[in-house]
Amino acid sequence: MLGETSGIEAQEAAIRRRFHAYTASHTASDPHVIRKASIIGNGIDTMSKGHPDHWILDSGASEHFTPYRHLYRRYFQFKDTVDVQTAKGKLDGISVGSINVTVIDRRGNSRMMELKNVLHVPEMDSNLLSSNVLVDNGFEVSMHPTKGTNILKDNNIVATTVSHGKIKRLKTITNGIIE
Repeated sequence: MLGETSGIEAQEAAIRRRFHAYTASHTASDPHVIRKASIIGNGIDTMSKGHPDHWILDSGASEHFTPYRHLYRRYFQFKDTVDVQTAKGKLDGISVGSINVTVIDRRGNSRMMELKNVLHVPEMDSNLLSSNVLVDNGFEVSMHPTKGTNILKDNNIVATTVSHGKIKRLKTITNGIIE
């Protein structure tokens, strides 16, 4: 048990250091703002929570975010919350972990995609998939007027998107149905 706690504390410390490094270089005007989520004016109903299997592609998000605890495969609770600046104001990130998402590739095949270091922010309205994090992890986000918006790895389309109001979200599978 003690070893497990040490591992969690070490991972939390590493994540906090990474968040602090980002903060120092990107939000110098407010050193307490750790993460940013940008979805606003997206053409969807913002009065209700999004679907747990829908991941909105967001170029303004500094991390992947979700309000849904049940999606996590691995989950590490923070001792102290982290600040997340959103269109709604400051929200609390309470944990981080990994989530598996079933996406559709360019051939229409399903494949599992693991999202790592997804910040759990229970008060958010929807899942946000950070295009910046994808690019930092070696993916390419391609937006083309006739080919659509796709996520590539090593020049292969590994995930496709669909329109969601005026924005894009991952094309996913929910209970065997492509959405």
